[in-house]
Amino acid sequence: MDKNFPKSNTQDVYAGLAAVRPGDGAVVAMYGGADYQKRQFSAATDAKIPAGSTFKPFALIAALQQGLSTKTTVDGSSPMKDKALGIDRIENEGGRSYGTVDLRKATASSINTAFVRLNAKIGAQATRDAAVAAGIPESTLGLGTEITNVLGNASPRVLDVANAYASIAAEGRRATPYLVKRATSPAIGVDFTAQPNVVDAFGKDVAADVIDAMQAVTASGGTGARAQQIGRPSAGKTGTSEERKSVWFSGYTPQLSTSVAM
Repeated sequence: MDKNFPKSNTQDVYAGLAAVRPGDGAVVAMYGGADYQKRQFSAATDAKIPAGSTFKPFALIAALQQGLSTKTTVDGSSPMKDKALGIDRIENEGGRSYGTVDLRKATASSINTAFVRLNAKIGAQATRDAAVAAGIPESTLGLGTEITNVLGNASPRVLDVANAYASIAAEGRRATPYLVKRATSPAIGVDFTAQPNVVDAFGKDVAADVIDAMQAVTASGGTGARAQQIGRPSAGKTGTSEERKSVWFSGYTPQLSTSVAM
């Protein structure tokens, strides 16, 4: 975190990180801030941060559950205006217009208009349900069923997103995060060992297709291509909220899911 945190224009900028073991729930790393003595507020577990495009994979899960595939095509043209849906104007990053794309390309390039049109097709409730199933708490600030929920209007914690992506990495198995693996004290008769709490969130076939699409994000040409620097296959998703009030990268390998946001 210290190495990668911006070195200029950082007044009132904070960052949080959480890393979760897929299929188990163990929190193996966490960063809530530089100095707890100066700021008693964890950017990993206390901060509620607009999710931006890190929410798009949940729409992809919902679409696959309804029988669509990553080869299903949607309109990625920009801008998008639809009075029937209550949309005045939605644009893609940089105003770029893509035309017809499949969902794999829409994920790799994080195409806003394609995902809003997908959300209109599958239903915003389905996207919300998929997010909750993966591990985003129902109590998350701003977690609603408006058509634009796919663009990350909700504000989860960094730990929540790390755990939700861990559910994808674990082939659809959601675990409850835990911080303490074991605690013993012969003096007071304590011998505690954590028992992972893991349940089925969605099917393996759905998870496999989502993983494939999210691998395109970290491949050359994807919005998260820099993740290739870890030197092993990975998948993930970038996220940017309106006016860049928050920026995210959340990614995973089969062994580890990590989310970081500023």
